[in-house]
Amino acid sequence: MARSLGLGFLLALVLGCAHGTGAASSAAERQAVIEANLPEIHACWANVAEQHPGKTGTVLFSVDLRRNGSVDWVDIDVDEIGVPKLITCALKRIKTWRFPAGPRRTIGFGVGFTPATAPEPPAEPAPAPAQPAEPELVFTPATRSSGNCELTVSALLEAQEYRGPGPITPSLAAKLDADPEFARMYNSESHGDHHIQCVFQVELAHQPNQHYRWRKSFTNTLREATPETCKGMAAEVAEDILHTTKACTELEAGAYWGYVLEPLT
Repeated sequence: MARSLGLGFLLALVLGCAHGTGAASSAAERQAVIEANLPEIHACWANVAEQHPGKTGTVLFSVDLRRNGSVDWVDIDVDEIGVPKLITCALKRIKTWRFPAGPRRTIGFGVGFTPATAPEPPAEPAPAPAQPAEPELVFTPATRSSGNCELTVSALLEAQEYRGPGPITPSLAAKLDADPEFARMYNSESHGDHHIQCVFQVELAHQPNQHYRWRKSFTNTLREATPETCKGMAAEVAEDILHTTKACTELEAGAYWGYVLEPLT
């Protein structure tokens, strides 16, 4: 917000008449000229006020007018404020003013100046509306079936995040052994990776007394998930198990890629 610059003024007074007198109507016209041009004096003060904090006072100007209404000379009768740059600027401005034509005369007027006021502090922003808390994830078992296979992901046994490469599956180990260049690149780049591992408990309907473990790991290098994410994955995991085990017909069919139903003892 811009600073507010105080600027008062005294009514123009005819101090003396060196070369004649004017009618009251002419005095009013001269007063109107002064009031119309006061913003110019205001601008002079605005340019220097902040350099003179606390300064206040009145300046009385004496102005000699020619018959055509132009300003012949400007003098300072009283200077209470003592700011040379203000006075120099004001004198230059007043010399350009044009008054109604009439006899040569000298008029005087005063302008009061007050200090620049400190800017108002910005309004405190309204507090943002409270965001509703995200509901806490709760693990919900999921059951899926296909043909003679019915399985249930019944519990979340473990959920953790770790830094480094993901699980070394038989397929990955074979690739690392077969390609030393790939192995060097993998080992140099994967140490900064992040992964989340979820371990689920699984039951098969046709084996009511047997419980299995299923591990699911996924990359979290961009940190877009948390271990809490595991709680909402039961249905997805159930679908994965059906597909990977070929509808429960080959429980170790995905072992080469790290996906296998491990019996819980």
